[in-house]
Amino acid sequence: MGEDARELFEFPRSTPFAQAVWDAIERQSSLERAVEILTSAERTHGVCIQKAEPDSNDMDEGAEEMFLRKAFFPFLSQTHLVIAGGDFCNWWEVAAVDGRTLYGTWRGWGWVLADWANECWVPAPIFKHMEHKTPPTHTHSASRKWEYIDFYMNGDAGTCFKNYDKWARAVNAVIALKTGSNEFLLDEYGKK
Repeated sequence: MGEDARELFEFPRSTPFAQAVWDAIERQSSLERAVEILTSAERTHGVCIQKAEPDSNDMDEGAEEMFLRKAFFPFLSQTHLVIAGGDFCNWWEVAAVDGRTLYGTWRGWGWVLADWANECWVPAPIFKHMEHKTPPTHTHSASRKWEYIDFYMNGDAGTCFKNYDKWARAVNAVIALKTGSNEFLLDEYGKK
């Protein structure tokens, strides 16, 4: 098995938002640039990432499916805002312009991202576990379908994506800066 097959899955930097987040992580740019790009994508697609509220007005199933296909999947394709449910749903929710929200459970979020990724993103890597305590490895020579568990909680995504924890903290900081809420998520970036 070659050296590349032992590395974790490299997160694509192929969108301006993803690149701006990595630039902020690497201190080549500010979080504000990623906020600008995210806000523009939200306006383009009629999507709003906002602070999670306990009494949200969830979409019914038919409206949710239409919103996913017509607005949210194109938004994800433009941004690659891929973050595990455990890192997203505790703080944020996704709303349409009419204020209705996607039902925000970790598992539900995982399925939304898996459906989008299978239709629009990169193939899911194949993981080969040699022993219980050995980190997973991947190969791009074969593929499988993404599943909700790949995006369920940070332990799952963190074992799949290289530098996932840095990515998740930065994405949360970008959203905190954009929304002006959950400011504690900005601590690593010296913003308050």
